[in-house]
Formats: sequence, C-alpha cells, structure tokens
Amino acid sequence: MVIARTRSLQYVYVLVTVLLFLVHIKPSLHFKHGCIEREKKALLRMKDDLIDDYGVLSSWGREEDKRDCCKWRGIACSNRTGHVIEIALTYEKPLRGKISNSLLELRHLTYLDLSGNDYGVTQFPADNNGSLSKLRHLDLHNANFAGAVSSLLANLSSLVYLDLSKNHFHDLENIDWLLGLSSLSYLDLGGNSLVRPSDWLQIVNKLPQLETLSLSSCFSGDGIPLTLSPINYSSSLTTLDISYNNLVIPSIYPWLSNISRYIEKLTLSSNLLQGSTLAEIGNMISLQELYLSNATIVGPIPKSFGNMSDLHFLDLSDNNISVPLPDLIQNLSGYTEKSLVTLRLDGNQLTDDTHVSQPNIDGRYNQEDKDEFWKWFYAGMGLGFTVGFWEYRALYC
Repeated sequence: MVIARTRSLQYVYVLVTVLLFLVHIKPSLHFKHGCIEREKKALLRMKDDLIDDYGVLSSWGREEDKRDCCKWRGIACSNRTGHVIEIALTYEKPLRGKISNSLLELRHLTYLDLSGNDYGVTQFPADNNGSLSKLRHLDLHNANFAGAVSSLLANLSSLVYLDLSKNHFHDLENIDWLLGLSSLSYLDLGGNSLVRPSDWLQIVNKLPQLETLSLSSCFSGDGIPLTLSPINYSSSLTTLDISYNNLVIPSIYPWLSNISRYIEKLTLSSNLLQGSTLAEIGNMISLQELYLSNATIVGPIPKSFGNMSDLHFLDLSDNNISVPLPDLIQNLSGYTEKSLVTLRLDGNQLTDDTHVSQPNIDGRYNQEDKDEFWKWFYAGMGLGFTVGFWEYRALYC
C-alpha cells in the first residue's frame, strides 16, 4: 500500500514537472512552427503595395516552402515569442511604391529600416493608436516620404535612433514634436528644409540623452547669422554636424563648451568661420574628428590646434590657407605625441618661406630645398601624420 502510494506521488511529480516544462517552452515551440499567421499576412499585404523591380523580396510568398516569414529576407523574429521584431528593407537595388497601413499590425516591431527606397512622396502610415510604440530604431533616410512628421512620431516615445534625412516632411519647422522623444540619442534631419537654425541647435535642451545631431544642408540662404545663447548644463552630445548651411558663425565655441565638454566629432564644413572661432575650436581637447573643408579659412592655423591630443582626423581642404606646410605641421604637433593620422590639405595654397628657399632659375627646387621639406614632413610623420596635400606635391616634381 505504501509502495503504491509512493509510485502515485512519483507519477504526479513527473506529470507536474512535464507540464511546467511545456508551459516554460511554449513560446519556443510556437516559434518552431513558423511565424505568427496574422503578422505573415500583414507582411504580404505590405509586399502587395511595393514595386519590386529586382526581386529582392522573392523570399516573401504564400507558397508552402515560404510559409515561415521569419526566414524571409529582411525580417527577424523574436526567438522567444515568434513575433516580427525587425524589418530591414534597405538594398542596393531599391524598392518603389508605398508602405501599407498593414505595417501597424506588427505591434512588436523594435527596428525598422526603409532607407534608400523610393516611396513616391507618399505618407508614412500614421500611428494614431500607438501600434508601433515599441519601436526604438527608425531609419527613413533618402526614402522620398512626405506628409506630416508629427502624425508619424506621435506615439513613438521609445525611439532611440531616428533618421529622417533627405525626405519631404512639411511640418519639421515646429520643434514641439520632439518633446515626446526624450529617449532619443541619434537624430538626423539632414537635407530637409528647416528655419531658425538657432532654435534647432537649442533642442539639446529638450533631448538630454542626445548623443548625435545632424542638421546638414537644412538651412537655405546666403550667410545666415548664427548666434546662440549659452546652455547652462552639459548634455550627452558627442557628435554635431551642421555642414553645408552657409551659416555665419562668429563664435560657436562658447555654446559648444556649455553643451558638452566631450564633443568628439564636429563638422562645420561649407559654413563661414569668422573672428576667433578657429582658435577657440582648437581648445576643444576631446575632439577626435574635425571637418572644416570649404569654411573660408584664411591664413595660418592657430597654435591651439596642437592642444587637441585625441584628434586623429582633420579636414582643412578647399580653404585659403596660405602658410608653409612645415609651419602648419609644427602648429599641429604641439609638444606631445599626437594621434593624428589623417590631415587633408588639398585645395589650399601652401607657400614657401625661410624653411624653403626660392626656386632655381629653371623653376625647380634644389636638393637642399627638398631635404629641408622632407625633414619637416617626416617630423610630422613621426607624430602620426598622414598628409593629403595634393596641391602641394607639384612643387617638388
């Protein structure tokens, strides 16, 4: 009697263990049978609205051998639940058409990349019910979307990465739509038409987690003055791109230093640098990459540039720098070993001085001249420079 009771308890224990195991692995078992049917149908309706000239979505279909949408190109599912969590429709051969409202049925999406396609100036589906509230990464770069960005982003409060560059959204001028994106760390609005550059650069006040901000080619007009009021705290911003705006920048450094003491990448190319801005930028000792091409720089490079001990890329191309190359390198080298490995100087007018004597009558420099130049060049190379001075090389042919 005791033995029978013991065996009964053992059977109950085994049964309970098996049931708990099945409950625990149920999502995985569900996933092994393929993707969730309603999400598969939503993806197929999306495909029906796209024009696939190159067959990049050939793995998407209703055939028996294509029943698992988690194996389709550009789709990723959760290993735990089987829900579609990622869509990446960015290829060398672009898609055309429009994005169906069926996208909003994929409520577990965290990653969406539709960049590089041509959606024909159509609108992105308006998420009025928070269907995409789990979305953390949204990339619509160069996708030819139009419409109101405020309706697109109304309920995407979880976004960390947002790229809307090179589109045709018509209500970007109003900054208020950013207020609900407090988790944003990456924002690129390049190539969209904006107004009031000073207002846009102040958005770091509203986005305390922002690390990267790109407003390249956003502001039209000749010589728009850029005056910025100081910001009283240090944000997390490390990368700023306001290139190709033709902004007059009398003094941006005080504003930058108040935003962050940790700026690592700064792009001011194709703007108008004036006054002491250049020397002040040289005091940003955390910079690793600095782009100043076509920035109307005239004369020598400030000695303060030698303070940027972490700088490994410096682009000074297409300016009016007219100083001897040895002097320029000496100003960059400072007194300690530097990390600079790329220096672009093409498109400038580097001149000679006491370091390099006048050419001989035949127009060519003698061996002593060349030895003097290479002494300075290799001194720079010893500090880690790789100099791209294509305009200068003809001097010593």
